[in-house]
Amino acid sequence: MRKPAIMNKVRKNFGSHGKLDLYSYKNTFLIGIAVVVVVALIASIFVKVGNKHNDKNSAVNPKDIYVHSLDIGKLNPVNSKYMMFYQVSKLMYEGLYELDKNMTPKEKVVSKVIRDKYKKNVFHMEIEKNVKWHDGNILTANDVAFSFGRLKERADENIFGRDLETVEKITATGQNSIDVQFKSEDNINFAALTFPIFSKTQYQFSSSEIPIGSGKYKVVEYKKGKELILSGHKDYRGKVPGNRIIISIFPDSKIPYRMIGAGKVAMVFEKSPARKAKIRENKVSEYDFVSNRIEVLGFNFKKKHVKTLAMRKAIYYAINKETILNEAYYGKGVLQDSLYYPNFYGIKNKKNLHEYEPSKSREILKKQGFEDKNKDGYLENTSGRLEFNMIVSKSSKERIKSADLIAKGFEKAGISLKTDVLSKDEYENRLKKGDFDMFLGELSFNKMWDLSTFLARDGKHNHIGYDNELVNIRLSDFNKSADKEKSRKILKHLDQMITDDLPYISILKNTEGVITSTKLRGNINPKFFEWFFDVESFRMN
Repeated sequence: MRKPAIMNKVRKNFGSHGKLDLYSYKNTFLIGIAVVVVVALIASIFVKVGNKHNDKNSAVNPKDIYVHSLDIGKLNPVNSKYMMFYQVSKLMYEGLYELDKNMTPKEKVVSKVIRDKYKKNVFHMEIEKNVKWHDGNILTANDVAFSFGRLKERADENIFGRDLETVEKITATGQNSIDVQFKSEDNINFAALTFPIFSKTQYQFSSSEIPIGSGKYKVVEYKKGKELILSGHKDYRGKVPGNRIIISIFPDSKIPYRMIGAGKVAMVFEKSPARKAKIRENKVSEYDFVSNRIEVLGFNFKKKHVKTLAMRKAIYYAINKETILNEAYYGKGVLQDSLYYPNFYGIKNKKNLHEYEPSKSREILKKQGFEDKNKDGYLENTSGRLEFNMIVSKSSKERIKSADLIAKGFEKAGISLKTDVLSKDEYENRLKKGDFDMFLGELSFNKMWDLSTFLARDGKHNHIGYDNELVNIRLSDFNKSADKEKSRKILKHLDQMITDDLPYISILKNTEGVITSTKLRGNINPKFFEWFFDVESFRMN
């Protein structure tokens, strides 16, 4: 009898078929019966033992939350660029600050903050005195300064370095006090101070490759390339988690939907809008959350026609966002005119101000001198037909589909549109050179969500040549502010100004999804900046 193979992956059909042939000779009949009985007894013993073994391994501990990951890399903040580690680090480590559900920075390890009277880019901070590492020792100001220094000097090697660009240095001024110096008083953002703090002593003198932190979860075991187990930190200042987070690493890029459906994996994160089809095929749940990416139509302000607000409004009415969302992005996105994260700093963003209305586009354009005089379906003025060029990268099939739908909407409004579908390099070159009327692309943000880079006069990625003096002033005011209430007031005004002026048309905010077992319970509310938001509430039913 062939022994059953131990399977590492879930398969659709499993098991084996065997056949026992008995000799039909009379003088061997009794021997044959005896053989059958013995084999049956042995088989029943194997089945019982096997069932006990399978029951032991298949039993789900309701406190064990299994999460799928392709890889997590090194568990060292200084030299890890894996997104899964970035998210897990939020559980293992604490920062001076953390982000709440609206991306508003709030004090975490910090207990007191005073802005320097003369040097407006310097802040004197005190840190909590009762913060314990996972080994029981106390976190000090030297640990904070050391962690920042290591991450900053090796910024190219880790995923946290890009968020530290606005911070010049952090200096320990006492056992529990530090000075934080930003590069400029014109760019103060405490979201940059959410970097992970790790133990200086343990980092320098321990043989462990995993720097210890003070977060709500600590590392129990790490089998590189296989599994990471986290459990509650008993000395955590808040509520100590009662569950365990187990990151199971599957190098195969194919997401194990069947394992999720069977309850073997509690959750997995998925970016592709096409995830909708897989969800329908399997017994799983899904929770969408807004990503850090916005699909936009950007205007080249050096071009005569699109430079006028009336023309941009006419184009706005010619775009059917609802159709784009459903036909190009499988319904996976959020329709919202604001370029800010939903409820950023607690400010409620308005949804779309206007609906798709090509007749409204024609009405606006008629006032601008454009009519279909020759009855060919397209508008023209004394200078000729109203036509535009739009560039789009072929790297996104959803975006190419979106471009086709935009062209159809333009046609109904009487606007001629020529779309150039380009390679990534060609697209970026033409974007930088300003060789376009409009571009269909993506704005991507870090956790500071700073619009200055796309809208300020000197913004690094202001490829559209946008220059609104009042918007420049308000962007600067927001970046200078270190007061939350003042920042909210500035932001509310700024958001309205940008939305009204339409430098970009927000097509949709991309969403990502967490696919979970139907047995998972808890406050499942992931954010792009913190996938495991409130994970301590998770249980398997």
